[in-house]
Amino acid sequence: MTCARRSPSPRTCKPSSAKLAEGALQLCEAEEASVMLPTADRRELYVAAILGNDRDSLLGRRLPIGEGVAGWVASTGEPVNLHGEIQDPRFTPVRSRPEIRAAVSVPMLAGG
Repeated sequence: MTCARRSPSPRTCKPSSAKLAEGALQLCEAEEASVMLPTADRRELYVAAILGNDRDSLLGRRLPIGEGVAGWVASTGEPVNLHGEIQDPRFTPVRSRPEIRAAVSVPMLAGG
């Protein structure tokens, strides 16, 4: 199964991660969605699934837990709902994306 919805890619991901990303995309009526999971040592998150135009090159990319919005959500366990350009001092941008006008990031908990 390919993880990029609009631009096919030879990179693949687990079907369960892709289904989560697709569900989030539909539920939020979003243009992009991703699922990030912790690495075995729990020091980083990696992009396990991603949907959106020209986003498939990010599949597998890693981010230290605690950095960026997703890293902050992973470290605190708190969801975040953002509107407008991100200027919150808690979130050091990994990569500036001024075109994003709204974003939601929620922690996923399994087994407890």
